[in-house]
Amino acid sequence: RQVADTFDSPAEALMAFEKVHAAEMRPGPAPLTDTERAALEARSVFDVTTAKSEPSRPEPEIVPVYLADAGDHDSLLDTFLDAHGEFEKWRAWADDTTHA
Repeated sequence: RQVADTFDSPAEALMAFEKVHAAEMRPGPAPLTDTERAALEARSVFDVTTAKSEPSRPEPEIVPVYLADAGDHDSLLDTFLDAHGEFEKWRAWADDTTHA
């Protein structure tokens, strides 16, 4: 390392740097190095977001408002609890309250 010049302020140092390296300067981040590019490519092989997958659930069906109802909440909860064994149904305080 060599000390090429000394400056009284950071602004003077930046001006001198810009005079010397103006042709190579460009806005934005520095380009990726070979190592960074290789790491990015290696990670993209295992990236699950790049794979296109089908939607996990069907599109909701649009129903006229006069046909829509609240549904059977108890059977919906029972279906969920049957599908997800880590949850269980239990009652607390009042009979009209159910927690899962």
